[in-house]
Amino acid sequence: MNMTHTISRVGILTVLCLLILGISGARGQEADWSADLNHILSRLQSMGHGYYSQAEWDDVFKQIDEVSGRASKAKAWETLVELNTIKAMVFSDMLGAQDRALTLVRDARKSLARHKPKNMARLYVREAAVLSKLGDEAAISRLIDEFRSSDFYDPEHYAYSVGEGRNTPMTVVRPTARGDDSISVTAMEKFRQQARFAPGRPFPDFEGATLLGNRVRLSNLRGKVVLVDLWFRGSLPWKRDVPELVRLYEQGQPHGFEILGVNIERDTSGLADFLRQQGIRWTQIVGPTDLPRQLGVYGDTARFLLDPNGMIIGRDLKGADLSAAVRRALGLP
Repeated sequence: MNMTHTISRVGILTVLCLLILGISGARGQEADWSADLNHILSRLQSMGHGYYSQAEWDDVFKQIDEVSGRASKAKAWETLVELNTIKAMVFSDMLGAQDRALTLVRDARKSLARHKPKNMARLYVREAAVLSKLGDEAAISRLIDEFRSSDFYDPEHYAYSVGEGRNTPMTVVRPTARGDDSISVTAMEKFRQQARFAPGRPFPDFEGATLLGNRVRLSNLRGKVVLVDLWFRGSLPWKRDVPELVRLYEQGQPHGFEILGVNIERDTSGLADFLRQQGIRWTQIVGPTDLPRQLGVYGDTARFLLDPNGMIIGRDLKGADLSAAVRRALGLP
């Protein structure tokens, strides 16, 4: 597999930060592995955007495998759960190799189950995340049932918050949750919802108001290649992408390419000035919208590339990956 790749997952840095925080919480007798794990995650965080060669990715996997070898000899099963979760995340979120990620996480669950590590739920959640990218909603349903009947099911009452600031559109998320559900089940149910909007699936029609109060409906753009961009000003990864989006819009718009922005902030004051300063000229929907909840997008940015028939052909693409996908969809060389 050619591993020269850009990072296409908009929220990857947030995911890595959450993993670091979780590992820093320690796991009793295995707490001495935190330094190794955090070193790997910090390295991946530094690779959160840009191109990296196959040799560089090979070196990352070599580092993970070296720590895994030591952890296996030490019978540090919980650390092995973390390492396999990280490795699957790299394949899935950073390299887009979903089949590799799925095989890895399933093999890890099978080999580690007999040791009953306390954090085994992480592998179930990661498998659901991979399946969501493959659009396999039924497989996630089966996985949730399997998890609930396993020794690793962890029902508890909890508070769950996500987001990057006071303008985050959703702070508490428990889709179809029941009182005995765990945070792991909640996460898997979120991924099951996202699986409905994987590449190859139709994107839901929606409408909203612009800053001028005009009503806009997605279906009115049928016949064009459309990038639906859910965003908010507090997202640093989104801000980094703006110059590329502006360039892509200017080059593609004459050939039938459109961007439909969906701002998901509660407070839109100053938004018109912000858009003008950034050079953003494409249509923006603002104000209350049910679209993030419908898509299973909570407290993060998201991006969906649609073909002229409204079918999803890419999700959370950026940089050269997005540019290439747009040109292919437009039939440009």
